[in-house]
Amino acid sequence: MFRQWAHIVITYPKHVIAACILVLAVAIGLMATVSPVFDSEGYISDSAESMQVHQQLVEDYGIGGETLVLIFETNGSFADASTLAAIDEAVAPLSQHPGVAAVYTPGSTLNPEMISASGTSAIVIAPVQPGIELTPAELDDIRDSVNTVVEEQGLTVKFGGAPFVYEEVTHSVEQGLIRAEMVAIPITLIVLLLVFGSVVSATMPLLIGVASIITGMAAMSVWSTQMYQSVFATNMITMLGLGLGIDYSLFLVTRYREELRTNTSERALENTMGTVGKAVFFSGITVMIGLGATQFFDLPALQSLGQAGMVVTASSMLFGLTLLPATLRLLGPRINAGRIGRRGGIDSTGESAFWHRVANMVMKQPVGLLVACLTILGIMALPAFGMTLSAGGAEVLPVGADSREVSERALTDFAGDAVDPIYVIIDSTDAEVVASLTQQISAIDGVLAVTPIPGESTTVLQVSSAFDAVASGDIVTSIRALEYPGVHLRVGGTAAESLDNSNAIRAGLLPAALFVGIAGYIVLLLTFGSVLLPIKAMIMGTLSIVASLGVAVWVFQDGHLEGLLNFSSSGMTVSMVPVLIACILFGLSMDYEVLLLSRIQEEYQATGDNSRAIATGLAHTGQVVSGAATIMVIVFAGFILADVLIIKSLGFGLAFAVLLDATLVRGVLVPSTMQLMGRWNWWAPSWVKRIVSRAGFSHSAPTHAMPQLTAEEVGRA
Repeated sequence: MFRQWAHIVITYPKHVIAACILVLAVAIGLMATVSPVFDSEGYISDSAESMQVHQQLVEDYGIGGETLVLIFETNGSFADASTLAAIDEAVAPLSQHPGVAAVYTPGSTLNPEMISASGTSAIVIAPVQPGIELTPAELDDIRDSVNTVVEEQGLTVKFGGAPFVYEEVTHSVEQGLIRAEMVAIPITLIVLLLVFGSVVSATMPLLIGVASIITGMAAMSVWSTQMYQSVFATNMITMLGLGLGIDYSLFLVTRYREELRTNTSERALENTMGTVGKAVFFSGITVMIGLGATQFFDLPALQSLGQAGMVVTASSMLFGLTLLPATLRLLGPRINAGRIGRRGGIDSTGESAFWHRVANMVMKQPVGLLVACLTILGIMALPAFGMTLSAGGAEVLPVGADSREVSERALTDFAGDAVDPIYVIIDSTDAEVVASLTQQISAIDGVLAVTPIPGESTTVLQVSSAFDAVASGDIVTSIRALEYPGVHLRVGGTAAESLDNSNAIRAGLLPAALFVGIAGYIVLLLTFGSVLLPIKAMIMGTLSIVASLGVAVWVFQDGHLEGLLNFSSSGMTVSMVPVLIACILFGLSMDYEVLLLSRIQEEYQATGDNSRAIATGLAHTGQVVSGAATIMVIVFAGFILADVLIIKSLGFGLAFAVLLDATLVRGVLVPSTMQLMGRWNWWAPSWVKRIVSRAGFSHSAPTHAMPQLTAEEVGRA
């Protein structure tokens, strides 16, 4: 199949390039004409109980919409009537805004809890009209109009609440994306030059990565006009598009240059596509399988990021298997043009002496190194078992961001959780029922007050909590456990949404794991024709994932390296981050696994010597995997510069995971386990071999008769 495609590319390279240019032209045209609609919300499903409560609050009570929160400060005291009047004057333009339902100030409500204990701060709460979403321009107008009066009154003000949080998150994501690209792309080009030692060879992977990003951005921009897409989708496209596009190109160009040493340009391209081309295709499929697992979690934002990842992975495969080989066909030996030195450590056969020595060293003492490796990974994994999930709110913003400061101070400086109360809807208006449930809820630890709001056929209990939304999860759980004969109650509000978010993550884990395990196993089985090798690959990938998650929790939840990475831990892990790390890393770990095992299998089919095949395969792929991993680490690490904690922790987690996977796992675990397994690496029952052979995806028949396990050996297993 892949050699046949290589024949088409060899025969019609200009036609293939023209088709790719047309695709890029269409993508650029779409990006220039389509106005994307990316959303910074989507952390909870519409089917969740908390969202159903939100919808009923909006429709039946006209409450439950987003809330603007302003905190004013003065050098004097808000105990003075004149200072309170100054606040009322400052927010007068806000009360006239058609999207604002009401404005509650200390002066208008005469509520002493709206003034801090020190008397120097005061809070203003302005609910937005239900169903209204304030635009960035409207928020800027509100900010400007209030600030104009505030300056005249000698006060200062900070703006917060959900609308301002979303605005700051969106702005921070855009700025972080720019910083990541400015850092990652130049360094990546330098690494490519060092890996290839040739200007032309180094430029090709970067071009494929950029083409992948453009196409992925265009597709998601169009998609965003038809259905929900997260603002973080752009970060996902850039991270994976640049990383995978370069990865796949690096694998293909390296093998092509190696084949050129002993073959014509046409033959070199055919051999490259028949080996590495196939590995790239199947590694892309495994990446998409890993990202496809996100669709089992009933969270729109997480599903959007998975969709963005799958789109850009497909784009990377498209250009990697079309534009790149067609360009290589036209360039031929000129792919080596622009030499800037020599590639160290690579002999005339394309082997790395360093990785050859590593493989032989590992295989001499596989048991000891395997135990040591597993111990290290186990220690790294320990913090993952103490993970505490959060939906992510203002705490994802950096310290110093107005929205985050307002969110934190609204809880610490003012009594009660007036900004984000818990709402309980009971399908009764009976005074006895309302009184009984009010009393039961008031008795729950952490509840400060319960205020009934009567409706036509239902009653809303507005619950004020002493804790923030995440810490109030226990209160929500306790309320949901309450029972009253013949009465049904439902709980909503930010605390309930955070709890529903965590529950959605837990509910999706098993089906996602089953999907990844079964689909990944089938792909690897069709790739290598082995029954046991895919199982080993899955175990290696799982170890790498859990260890990486443990380190990410240790850093971002437990708060280590705060100063170095410039963040402030909230003591929680944003729920989307571990899922994304696991899904992406599964694909990337299989990416390197497929490339390495494909080369080992080639050597094993040619010689039938397991140890020699492992050493030769690692020697041929070790340097290219190291180069690819280095570039991937650089790309992901660039996003550590982002201000938004979701992107920062995701970038760190993936960078560390790839580094771990490409060194400890590929360099030690894989060769040691394959040495111990011996001929069992490639064993499969005859009926499985027939199925794989008919599928036509496995390597061509071996040139050397592969040793077969005897019936006695199979029986002992």
